Amino acid sequence: MFEIVRFHANHAPYLYHGPALQEKGTAWTALCDDGIVACFGYLVLWNGVAEVWLYPGPCFLSHLKSVRRAMEDCIQRETRKHGVHRVQADMLDTPLFARWAKFIGFEYEATFKRYSATGADMKRYVRFMENT
Repeated sequence: MFEIVRFHANHAPYLYHGPALQEKGTAWTALCDDGIVACFGYLVLWNGVAEVWLYPGPCFLSHLKSVRRAMEDCIQRETRKHGVHRVQADMLDTPLFARWAKFIGFEYEATFKRYSATGADMKRYVRFMENT
């Protein structure tokens, strides 16, 4: 079984901003029989620019294509709804996240030194939307 449900803060209790993401309503959780696959969402930062985020769960690698489809549906729907021309994502500087960004249609834009909460480098990936 694989299903997408509305994100609830208890799906990712380690996210200090989980309640705000839940309230915003543009966040979802992918579930499988073994538990949480991933939590992901879409936030409009300002007119024309949005950010997507993803917190992978323990089952993530077993459901890459399903999560990709769900995220693509989210990106397309929310982009049309909000007239967004730029979607960006900040990810940890790892080969896995670099492959994931490319897999979901994003290209590398910049590296942010010591940008994460733990001081790790992060990379920004971007996707320019044509159909807004």
